[in-house]
Amino acid sequence: MTVGAARQELQTREPWRDVLWLARHDIRRDWVGYLTSAAYMLVLGSLLAPGFPNDDVRWGSEIAFLAMVFIMTQPFFSRDYMSWENDRVAARLTFLRMLPIPVEVILRGRMLALVAAGIVNVPAFFIPLYLLGDWPFGVGPYIAFVLFWTGISLIGTGYGLSMEMAVSVRRYTLTNLVVILVVIAVLTVTGIAAELWLVTWSVERVAEHPVLMAVAGPLVGMVACVAFGRLATDRLRRRELTP
Repeated sequence: MTVGAARQELQTREPWRDVLWLARHDIRRDWVGYLTSAAYMLVLGSLLAPGFPNDDVRWGSEIAFLAMVFIMTQPFFSRDYMSWENDRVAARLTFLRMLPIPVEVILRGRMLALVAAGIVNVPAFFIPLYLLGDWPFGVGPYIAFVLFWTGISLIGTGYGLSMEMAVSVRRYTLTNLVVILVVIAVLTVTGIAAELWLVTWSVERVAEHPVLMAVAGPLVGMVACVAFGRLATDRLRRRELTP
């Protein structure tokens, strides 16, 4: 679509329609990335499931689970993130900034497109994890467990959006690698030294307070998304994009 055609179409739309249009456009444009991400989640959920949660082998399962949660509500196999030499993200943002739509609409549309990945990623990961795992509770508490961690995954989505709006794909990827290594180190130290394993802790809390955990996770995730969304808006406004 040319800039002129997109400009004429968007000028006649309400802001919320712009948001939906942008989200649909992103999803249609990158539908292979969404399906590939879901397939990856399905495989990892199946491989991680046997014996999970396992009190005897915590480190590997904890790290793998939390890594999946971090990208749960994102199309992480998007072709945009694979384009180091030809930065597709920067090109798309440059195009969108030329259209007669506010920065906030661009951010909301992109956030909606990212979170939409959770519609396929969440069941792809958590269904085999439950069916093949060894859980201490039934379906009801497990749904609360899923809701808790799906909500927490929105923190990763908000962080990813703020980085996407601010830096190149190359820098975004390299920064993520550093962040992941730091988080793994912190989780390892807290797990071994303080015997605090987050996934095991959440399983215990869900067994005791399923409703509270089902509400707490999404609440924390939404607050984080709002905060990261404001940061992303400011970063996009300040970013210099070359047509």
